[in-house]
Amino acid sequence: IPNGGPTAGPAAGGPPEGMKQYVHRCLAQCTTDVQREAVQKEVEKVIATAIRNNALQTTHWQALPLIPVPANPTEPEPERRPTFAQVLQRNNNSNIHNSNNSMPRRQDSHPPHSFSPSAWNSKKDMQPSSSVEY
Repeated sequence: IPNGGPTAGPAAGGPPEGMKQYVHRCLAQCTTDVQREAVQKEVEKVIATAIRNNALQTTHWQALPLIPVPANPTEPEPERRPTFAQVLQRNNNSNIHNSNNSMPRRQDSHPPHSFSPSAWNSKKDMQPSSSVEY
């Protein structure tokens, strides 16, 4: 093979036989699909760590302890979509905290719960209705 050709690594020879056997032994312990999914996630973490450490080929897979099967694994919760109220609240919170809000704020404006006649534009707005006496 000329210089720069394929090397004897995971891509050239595939995954090590010991790793395949380790995965098989770990998954063989499982009796339910939920257990299998939980163990598979943990096995993937072990393999990812070996890859990250460049130790896929050098790990002694037969010596690794098997991933313990969860006794009572819970069903993975279905992805829940937020309710309309949650989306509305999230949007309101992001608008309140967003300093780059596209709507300019009046200098004399007050929060909606406060009473401030100075925020009104004319005396006409301040006139009480005919049924209210001051």
